[in-house]
Amino acid sequence: MIQSSKLQAALGELEWKAFNELNDVSDYIWKSPGFLKHERSAEERKMAVYFPNGGETAELRQQLESMKLDETFPRLIAVANLFVALSVFESHVLLLLKVLQEHNMTAPKQELRHGIKRHLEATKVYGADPYGAQYHEQVSIAISIRNCLMHAKGLLVSSREARALKAQIVQRKYMSSEIRKKYTKRGESKDNHLVRIETSGLGEQLVITNEYSHVANSYLREYFRSLCGTLNPNTALRPVVELFAPEDLTVEATFEGPKIKGPIM
Repeated sequence: MIQSSKLQAALGELEWKAFNELNDVSDYIWKSPGFLKHERSAEERKMAVYFPNGGETAELRQQLESMKLDETFPRLIAVANLFVALSVFESHVLLLLKVLQEHNMTAPKQELRHGIKRHLEATKVYGADPYGAQYHEQVSIAISIRNCLMHAKGLLVSSREARALKAQIVQRKYMSSEIRKKYTKRGESKDNHLVRIETSGLGEQLVITNEYSHVANSYLREYFRSLCGTLNPNTALRPVVELFAPEDLTVEATFEGPKIKGPIM
């Protein structure tokens, strides 16, 4: 357990900020499909004005706009939201490493220019347990999915983790075990995957839904809290750092943070 009260305070503050920011990201992801509803309504109004009598041109425009609103835009929203969630998460992991380095002068400083998985591994030097923290598997898969989507629109052939990633998607490992059991119990079909593999002209391609981005963000948020908890159980209770001087922050000067409503998918 970490003994430094200043480090306890710094970790508690970082955990609280990460929780709040990822909560805001979650709300943004949830509401972002509202853009599609707005555009559909706007398009209906335009069609009534531009093509009051219908016709072939109206049908062509309707086909083109439907393709954007039903296919292209939803995919862009889903991918962009996953990228945003992981970007925010990675920034807090880097801040965590910075805090740990500043308060552990005897430990070797870890390189901050490598990828996020190496950053998480680096926290082990300071006593964290990145692999034992809750939802580590789901976070690791989310990172792999993001990396694959960054190259050639998710073509598995472009991913060095293609074989493992494909197996994880087929087995729905991107969801926690309790949620997978619920899907199985309800008899959900494989077509209802939040992440799926489609066949394209260049081979197998990953496709994600915005619901997956929302779920992944929840795993990122809770994983970061759990990771901080492996460094110091007190930080899992989120110290009220703004009300106490760091030297006054003790085990007793803590409180339980907000409860998460409902299970994480």
